[in-house]
Amino acid sequence: MASSSSNFVRGLGIAMAIGSAATMIGSSMMKGSKMKKAKKTVNKAFNTMADIVDNVQGIMQ
Repeated sequence: MASSSSNFVRGLGIAMAIGSAATMIGSSMMKGSKMKKAKKTVNKAFNTMADIVDNVQGIMQ
């Protein structure tokens, strides 16, 4: 049970990270901002989501 819920949380976190990264890329392209800034923002968002997923997994164990 714990491993299936852990896998669910991991999958949910990855899906949220991908969705937020896609949204940030799309919005930055629409604004015409520089690609370097967009990459930096997406990287920060991905790292934040990875930290959140790690914390949730730690709590569930």
